[in-house]
Amino acid sequence: MKKSLLALAVLGAFAGIASAQSSVTLYGLIDANLGKDPGSAAKRMGQGATSRLGVRGVEDLGGGMSAIFDFQHRFTTQNGQVSGGAVTGATPNRATVAGNNNTFWQARSTVGLSGGFGTIKLGREYNAAFFMSEVVSDAFGYDTVAGFGTIISGNVSQSNVNRSVTYVSPSMGGLTVTGQVAESNDNGGVSATADGYATLQAAVKRPYSGGIRYAAGPVAFGVGYNNPGNANDKWMSLNAQYNLGAIKLWGFLGNGTDTSKAKVKSWMLAATVPMGQGELKAGYGRLSNKAAGSTITNTTRQQLSLGYHYALSKRTTVYADFVNNNKQTLTGTTTAGEKNGYDFGVKHAF
Repeated sequence: MKKSLLALAVLGAFAGIASAQSSVTLYGLIDANLGKDPGSAAKRMGQGATSRLGVRGVEDLGGGMSAIFDFQHRFTTQNGQVSGGAVTGATPNRATVAGNNNTFWQARSTVGLSGGFGTIKLGREYNAAFFMSEVVSDAFGYDTVAGFGTIISGNVSQSNVNRSVTYVSPSMGGLTVTGQVAESNDNGGVSATADGYATLQAAVKRPYSGGIRYAAGPVAFGVGYNNPGNANDKWMSLNAQYNLGAIKLWGFLGNGTDTSKAKVKSWMLAATVPMGQGELKAGYGRLSNKAAGSTITNTTRQQLSLGYHYALSKRTTVYADFVNNNKQTLTGTTTAGEKNGYDFGVKHAF
């Protein structure tokens, strides 16, 4: 017993030394809800935000420079599975076709340096336009059944990039600039093989992206450009927010082409109204495309979203959302009513 206590004391001493030199933080979010998705009559348990568990750290190197790292796992609360699927193949870059993804650290896995020059990160990371102009454009935060992720990405922009080098400038009077370039190796999506597996494919060229964002006082706006690296695809986005206190206004424009050279356009307008510890959210947006050489524009998504999110504390929120996609593709015996979706849920951040 005395030896065990001594060992614990020694370990505690080393932990104290380590914590004095660096800081490591365990963080995450867990979300679960009940609801129904547009285009389906099935009731289900799911999640409004992808649940996550992450570890990030910083070490002071002196001279104003720090070493940093961040890795984040995603999972589905309703069944505890890895978000995107689990590895079942014999080789590390193969996964089940149903899962389409074997990435355990799905959100990010980066290491880098930070200082007066800004931040440089290497590894899997969100594309540079995502934080500057895409996710910040959505009044629903890319979360819940009412989120505008499809409209904001145009089904062109991919949120995460492997084997990337990312630079983020220091804030200059509210202005931040970021840029990113990545290897093509496994950034081209997945492709099914004859034996029932999917293989991560190389992109046609190196993916690259960039963004600029200004945020000071009640005004914020940004611009982003993302080239995922496959043939023809590219996505330009513009966003703006204005906080009037009693109401916050949101706007977004997107324009680009997909891998088939179809022209893709989208726009979104939204408003959020604080109500005590809660917030009322509303938005409307459209996504359309025009096939290469065609004069016909097809609207593929026409979305109306409403929601009310109530903060029980700084960490815990309950929410209720409704969405209608008037252009939802209906299958089987579904009716016009299945163009609607809704969810009721709770999320806790730590």
